[in-house]
Amino acid sequence: MVVIKRSILIFPAVQPAAPIASWRQAYDPLVDQIRPHITIGQVPVTQAAALAQQLSTPAQCFQAEITTISIEHSLPSGKSDEFAKICLEK
Repeated sequence: MVVIKRSILIFPAVQPAAPIASWRQAYDPLVDQIRPHITIGQVPVTQAAALAQQLSTPAQCFQAEITTISIEHSLPSGKSDEFAKICLEK
């Protein structure tokens, strides 16, 4: 049985955006297809709409400090494989 999944993504306001944009331009083959994001998980397509609705409520707001950026490929098996990683400094 094949379970189709959807990724749940957060699209944060990234400041400054230039360092991330130049890094993605060099290493991310999907840079022109999706803007910078944080993947918080994958769920079966039958649960995606309900979860997205829950995550969009103000009670789900949070602040985060990002220290590492990685790029992953989604594999046919449904798993992912990291192929690039960069650590950020203050």
